[in-house]
Amino acid sequence: MSGQQLFLTSNAYIVIPSIVKNLDLSKGNKLSFILTASEGEKGDKTWLEDDRNALKKAGFTVTDYTITGKNEDTLKRDLSTFDYIFLSPDLTKLVTTSYVFV
Repeated sequence: MSGQQLFLTSNAYIVIPSIVKNLDLSKGNKLSFILTASEGEKGDKTWLEDDRNALKKAGFTVTDYTITGKNEDTLKRDLSTFDYIFLSPDLTKLVTTSYVFV
């Protein structure tokens, strides 16, 4: 990935359509949906599904991915195959910011 951009947002599902307007998904739309932070969450994960569904609706090909148990080399190799990386928020620690790397 070259010319990376970082978008910080809460409630990503609300702003994804606005962000995508500035992207050319015809050049690549593969997105890694890093959901590691949600692995410790119990109960309703509607917020996670809302973000995933918004990304799909916006035109991304979404693949769930966890960084649990992976070393740096594995992460670099695995994530290098994606055009975009989305980090899901960690609600357990009250981090409500999602990250989209493009």
